Amino acid sequence: MDKAIIDFFQNFTTSNHFILNNIFIFFTKIGNLGMIWILISLLFLIFKSTRKIGIVSLLSLFFSFIISNLFLKHLIARPRPFTTYDLKILIPLPKDFSFPSGHASASFASAFGIFLSSNKKSLKWVVITLASLIAFSRIYLSVHYFIDVISGVGIGIFCGYLSIKIYEKIMKNK
Repeated sequence: MDKAIIDFFQNFTTSNHFILNNIFIFFTKIGNLGMIWILISLLFLIFKSTRKIGIVSLLSLFFSFIISNLFLKHLIARPRPFTTYDLKILIPLPKDFSFPSGHASASFASAFGIFLSSNKKSLKWVVITLASLIAFSRIYLSVHYFIDVISGVGIGIFCGYLSIKIYEKIMKNK
């Protein structure tokens, strides 16, 4: 199934879909190193009324980084699709392992942390949409297998949930 999905999206990247290619390159770039999520989290920290959101988001990113990037990527050591198949890659080649997707994990960790800690419905859907576009961009650009991204999403959701529970427990005991 992974190979069929890769082949499907390779047809887009190699068929002069200039607009789609650039849209997904943009979303991948803003997801690099989780920087967009760190920036968003820091902006939430500025104001007392949104500080909880910022703390939960940063805590989620921390857990995501530990689980995905420091532990699972090295434990599983799955090669990236472009090391196995002859693929056209439109971005600089990532140098780490494929499973799980760090972009998907970080994006959904932060987005789900924000989703759970905010009461603003529009904000919730904006961050989930942004996280989804960043995660999907990794499949579209053929730098991850589908299962890498889905696993990253699951890890991210777990990290967001864990972070809000830890935050609530700490605040309850204050």
